[in-house]
Amino acid sequence: MTPEKILLSLLRCAVCGEQASDAVKAACTPENLEQVYTLANKHDLAHIPGQLLAAMGLPESDALKKLKSAAFAAVHRYVQLDYELKRICDTLQLAQIPYVPLKGAVIREFYPEPWMRTSCDIDILVHEADLERAAQALTEKLSYTTDGQKKYHDMWLFSPSGIHLELHFSILETMENMDALLCRVWEFATPETEYCYQLSPEFLAFHLLAHTSYHFTGGGSGIRSMLDIFLLRRQKAYDETALRKLLAQCGLETFYDAVLALIAYWFEGETPSPVTEKMSQFVLNGGTYGTKKQNVLIKQQHKGGKVKYLLTRLFPPYKELKFRYRVLEKHPILYPVMLVRRWVELMLGKRLKESVQEAKIALNTAKDQSADMEDFLRQIGL
Repeated sequence: MTPEKILLSLLRCAVCGEQASDAVKAACTPENLEQVYTLANKHDLAHIPGQLLAAMGLPESDALKKLKSAAFAAVHRYVQLDYELKRICDTLQLAQIPYVPLKGAVIREFYPEPWMRTSCDIDILVHEADLERAAQALTEKLSYTTDGQKKYHDMWLFSPSGIHLELHFSILETMENMDALLCRVWEFATPETEYCYQLSPEFLAFHLLAHTSYHFTGGGSGIRSMLDIFLLRRQKAYDETALRKLLAQCGLETFYDAVLALIAYWFEGETPSPVTEKMSQFVLNGGTYGTKKQNVLIKQQHKGGKVKYLLTRLFPPYKELKFRYRVLEKHPILYPVMLVRRWVELMLGKRLKESVQEAKIALNTAKDQSADMEDFLRQIGL
């Protein structure tokens, strides 16, 4: 049994409350668990098999210790995030600012234990008109710090203990097919209390799939996104017909079907098609946020080849650059200035090394690799 199959089996057992089979237990040797840990850690999921393995009575090993330690660390991280989330919500409530918890803060409720769904930050949505007031309330009442800069859909704040808050004023993904619906997010939010809103189950699932597809086109999305969909679907958390209507508006039905085929293969024992097997390797190899090579291969297809891709990296169009430099929204005449600023940033420190690596990947991409990626993206609807 491969490390990939061991990890996926352990994940299913943990989130579905099942016992690991004798075959899985027998495969959990110290050597295999070392590889399982490496893969799981790459996807920020080492804590889930760690909790399950701790109860299996396996011989102690370095890998098992690391997996157990990941479970303890995940519980600690969850307690910190949950504590800060409550403080943030209470502060926004007192300031009479409507808000919507997003992503992990909501999805974790569908896991057997909320600490199983880790997050690197907290995501909260407020109206753009309330953004400055919300940031002010959090800095004054909770001593959060921020540079006050609006990024393309959020503002970053940090608690005194280092917790990262992404205070969203939109959930756009810079993809026109999805953004036409994502910009209407408040239409799908209903009040749970006077100021705390919840997304409808169908829009919650839609947002998760839209965000996953966005990461796919950026080089990949990890196992965790698939696990989220698996649990939402398993618990019948949304109406299938209503979700498909939302997906149809954005051309994401084919991608959704590809995701369903993948989770059926991973967690339900279905026989995979060649496309599903390819998607499986794409996700497993990419880790939580994909790889630079996959990112470049995909973007080359969307831009029309390596030359056009490199040109758009050097001279990004206004509609892309404005998301990096918000000043361009009010002053588009500054486009040349911001373009030069971007070139300077790309030449500094770590960014220079990354830029050179990206250019090398693009220039060394073989035609068959490009053709394979183009065919793969078409088959999964992206």
